[in-house]
Amino acid sequence: MIRKIRLLAIALLVITGNLGAWSQLSLPIKEVNGNRYYFYQVKKKETIHGVAKQLGITTEEILKYNPSVADGFVNKQLLFFPVSEFSKDKTGAPQATLLTSTGETVVHTVQKGETLYGISKNYGVSEAEILAANPSSDGALRAGETIYIPQPRNGKSENETPLRVSQPEQPELIFHTIVRGESLYSVAKKYNTTIEGLLSLNPGVSPEHFLAGDVIKVMPNSSRPIMVEKDVTKFYTHEVKKGDTFNSIAQLYGISVATLQAANPGMEQPKKGKIVYVPKNSTETVYVEQKNISEKELEQTYASKIDTIYNGINNIKPNGEINLGIILPFQLHKQVPPKQALLYSEFYRGFLLGIDSVRRVTDKKIKLSVYDTEHNLNKTDSILELPELKQLDFIIAPGEPKQLARVNEFGKKNGINILNCFTLKNEDYLENPRVFQLNIPSSYLVGNVAEWFDKQFSGYSVIFLDDPEVQDDDIFGELERHINDVGFKTNKLTIIHELTFANLSKYMDPGIKYVFVPTSGSKSLLGKVIKALKKAKTDRFDCDLVLFGHPEYSLYLRDYQEDMMEIDTYIYARFFNSRGYRYREIERRYNNMFNESMLYTAPTMGLLGFDVAHYIISKMSKSASFEEDTEQFDGIQTNFKFQRISNWGGFINNSVDIIHFAPDKTILDIAR
Repeated sequence: MIRKIRLLAIALLVITGNLGAWSQLSLPIKEVNGNRYYFYQVKKKETIHGVAKQLGITTEEILKYNPSVADGFVNKQLLFFPVSEFSKDKTGAPQATLLTSTGETVVHTVQKGETLYGISKNYGVSEAEILAANPSSDGALRAGETIYIPQPRNGKSENETPLRVSQPEQPELIFHTIVRGESLYSVAKKYNTTIEGLLSLNPGVSPEHFLAGDVIKVMPNSSRPIMVEKDVTKFYTHEVKKGDTFNSIAQLYGISVATLQAANPGMEQPKKGKIVYVPKNSTETVYVEQKNISEKELEQTYASKIDTIYNGINNIKPNGEINLGIILPFQLHKQVPPKQALLYSEFYRGFLLGIDSVRRVTDKKIKLSVYDTEHNLNKTDSILELPELKQLDFIIAPGEPKQLARVNEFGKKNGINILNCFTLKNEDYLENPRVFQLNIPSSYLVGNVAEWFDKQFSGYSVIFLDDPEVQDDDIFGELERHINDVGFKTNKLTIIHELTFANLSKYMDPGIKYVFVPTSGSKSLLGKVIKALKKAKTDRFDCDLVLFGHPEYSLYLRDYQEDMMEIDTYIYARFFNSRGYRYREIERRYNNMFNESMLYTAPTMGLLGFDVAHYIISKMSKSASFEEDTEQFDGIQTNFKFQRISNWGGFINNSVDIIHFAPDKTILDIAR
């Protein structure tokens, strides 16, 4: 009976963790169609199980490349095995040396606003360890400089006690500085880690956003078998019939004559009753160890699904809804809620106005869920147990430290963005990728202000007006160091009593431009110097001068706004309400809707709620991701420009207001 080739699908594989990690075969090799194959000639009475045992492989591995043997061996049949797949380490150990953190350092480029403390928190090492790795550093970091970061030991600083003993066989987290030409896939190959792992550890990266110089977290040697499509050559048998030729057989199976002849060396012409080996190429989906495929194969495997994986890891929902939650201590259970609770209620009302304003520019359904924590941690915990909270996209969190920490952790665990509007003291944004810090941290504030100051006042001399009793060390100290570092010509006047024009004028030379910088934002200091500065502005026409003030000056406008305009004053702030047309319109709507006025506070909480709602909904209407938030959103009181501080950290609102009180009686908000 003539046996015909079987081209039916056969169940070939038993999926195990060791698939694709065979031992090298001690067999002769022949080349077929440009590829090298081990081959084995079956002996009389041998069985597939016996050959498998003899070669140290499985019957499934024999069937995979030689499907015809499912019907049994033919006398003296050849079995083929690709050299590329049967020359791997049977133990499954990576072929490259295991990569560990021992002795390695990370090159970190200092960004504007970063501090030694913040960097140490980001990398899990102590400030002392960073200084030891950078002996030439004085600890005063400058944007653009590179420093070396020692790798943490088992993910802990040497000053920290691990919570549990590290098992030596467990992978240890390290950091990697991306170099030019590297991709998400090449780093995964280099460290034998998974694409999913890299994306999970580093929410700030994606295949399209993988930048040289950036630092990422890596868990080496944590890869697992992945499903890939591979081109497989299978060898079938064809029993030659009368009249068969290489040409006719090749045409029958859709292959070239050269390929057929290469698989049957030494056979001049097919003879009736003989066996001809027919190599057929096919594509199969198989599980393989990641280290056993190339970078190109890894990229091809993920090309069609990387966006789905990224969206799943980052909880990006491509649907028509925006689900928002507000979890605040409204304390409605009290007959007379405290003032702080009333401010939260005003924020909520402003938020409702914001939703009402922006719903007209989005086709998405907006759903808002509101919960009262009653200023009670147990109540907060019970709210976070509600299953519907896991469906939210954004949560507005309370400012009380313990409640905020609980909500932040909930967001991190469940992939939900958390907005901290109400406190500067929380630093979860350093390590929690889900936290959005609304109020720019002081170091970033100083960095932005200093950069603007350098450009705006280039060529000016700086005169510090020093209040020995009150000083804003948090911000002014850093700003003063920067001004001295970059080479401004400086002088300092100590102000104890009211400054006179005569005393001030002694420090001003003709033809020089001066910027006066008080060392604190106190109203008392401003009152002591304002008259002398006004007179100098008008009488010292041979000089030019401006005043550079502090955020607190926005609270003194009822007393000093006209004076500040005459002098030509700039102040910096995290927020500013100009009380202009847009404010008056929201104030009117607030009064009409809620039958009361917003409280006079800084910031005005109703405006804050309005701006937050307007920003979040406007942003999410265009994109569910905040990674590329390059355009600044100009609110009525607060501006927004969120940026991720590291590839594994959270977001800060990196927007600063520079307010110019100009001599022409205008107030200009220069948002940065």
